[in-house]
Amino acid sequence: MSLYDELNDKYPVRQRYEHLYRQMQALLSAMPFKDNAYINEDLLGAAIVDYFEDIDRLKKFEGIKRTSTSKIYAYTAYWILKRKPIQLKALSEQDDRQLYVNEIIIAFILISDMFSERGRDLKSGNKSVWKFFDLLYYNLKYREYTQKSLELMIEAYYLGAE
Repeated sequence: MSLYDELNDKYPVRQRYEHLYRQMQALLSAMPFKDNAYINEDLLGAAIVDYFEDIDRLKKFEGIKRTSTSKIYAYTAYWILKRKPIQLKALSEQDDRQLYVNEIIIAFILISDMFSERGRDLKSGNKSVWKFFDLLYYNLKYREYTQKSLELMIEAYYLGAE
């Protein structure tokens, strides 16, 4: 039995892949450079398998049955950023955001999921949302991060959102 089959028997691997693919595709289609980027399905699949493998190890080590939402979001973001499944067809000097498209997409996904989790509307026009996005994007782009530091950031947001 392969690692994928083993993980797929225990976790919703295919559903998570499809959900993330749809989220990424929707965000990517709204970008001005959408025709120059695509989702590499093998890299996205590897990121999802890495995520579930990591979570499986964590559950065994900590002796827990379920993981927290913040851990799910943090570990998912970490592995997607590590694998970088959104690829460019060609480099363009016109828009350097293309080089960090994975970071942009993950920042949007994280904030959207975190807001949704707390019943908040992202479309409220609140300027602090964009400040938060800019800060998160900057940190994903230029700073070192781990699954645990991303989890801490998400937990801090939840604490402040109460």
